[in-house]
Amino acid sequence: MLNGDRHVRIYQFTHVSEVGRNTVPDTGANWKPVFKGQDMYFITMSETIWSNSSYTAQDRQVADQMGQRWSDFVKTGQVANWDTTSQQNYNYCNLNTQATQQAHSKPGYVKQENGINPKMGLSVSLRLSPLSYDIHQ
Repeated sequence: MLNGDRHVRIYQFTHVSEVGRNTVPDTGANWKPVFKGQDMYFITMSETIWSNSSYTAQDRQVADQMGQRWSDFVKTGQVANWDTTSQQNYNYCNLNTQATQQAHSKPGYVKQENGINPKMGLSVSLRLSPLSYDIHQ
C-alpha cells in the first residue's frame, strides 16, 4: 500500500465457531472469542480440523463464502463487496455469516484510549505492515 499497490484488501474475521476450538485453551462456557488463525480453518477447510469439530450450517456457509472470495480474487483480481484499501480510504471486509464492507476515513489507526477502540468496541486493531516485494530484479 505504501509502495502504490492498489490491490490491497484487508479483512476482519468475526465468525464465532466451534471449528478448531479444541486446539486452543478452554475459555469457559460463557466466552467464545474468535481466536487468532481460526480464519485459516475456513479458508483451507482442513479435513483434520473439521472432522474433529462440531460445525454448523453457518460454519459451512462462511467457509463456502470465503472459498468463493479467495477464488474470485485469484481468477479476476476482484471480490464482490470487498473494496481495496488505500492511504486515503481504509476499507476492510468484516467476514462472518453476513459479510459486510466497512470503511474508515483514516487508514487503519483509530485512536484508542485505555486499550479500547471507541469505534470498534474491541481492544483489537487491524494494522498493515509495510511490506514490499520487488519481482522485477
